[in-house]
Amino acid sequence: MKKNLKVFVLAGILSVGLMAGCSQAGANESANIDSISSASVAQFYESSSIKGEELMNAINERSGAVAIATTNEDGTPNIAAIVPSAVDENTLMFQFADNQTKVNLEERDLAVLSYYIYMPEAEEKADRNSGARLILKLITDEAKISELSTKAEAPEGVTFMEIVKVLPLG
Repeated sequence: MKKNLKVFVLAGILSVGLMAGCSQAGANESANIDSISSASVAQFYESSSIKGEELMNAINERSGAVAIATTNEDGTPNIAAIVPSAVDENTLMFQFADNQTKVNLEERDLAVLSYYIYMPEAEEKADRNSGARLILKLITDEAKISELSTKAEAPEGVTFMEIVKVLPLG
């Protein structure tokens, strides 16, 4: 229960940061990646950050909790728990239901994903809490989608997102 609460609190914080970035861009415009990534600069946990192959393996092993934050048309936050798959170090694959998160991605192209691993048995705080924040951009190029679908042996209807930036938890 405590682990789930921490994940949703963290996800809520990400959602508010995403909302602020999108509000700066205007509710009907695409958000600016820099406005999203600069939303939280005071508390980076670089020492507990995971990235690269380690992050992709953790995602595919489903060893952490995932929350994805998007913004609704009116600029309010939307957050969802989801299970992505890593296609490679630059791409994630999702199977979204026809829901608000999918609509938001199709309309605004950007999301922030929180990947959080909690290990309560670790002595040091940095070792107990690890993960990353990922700034994602929807891939819309049909040729690229076809290439990724073949590479990932993906079922029809999946959504591919480019990993634009990997940031420490913050």
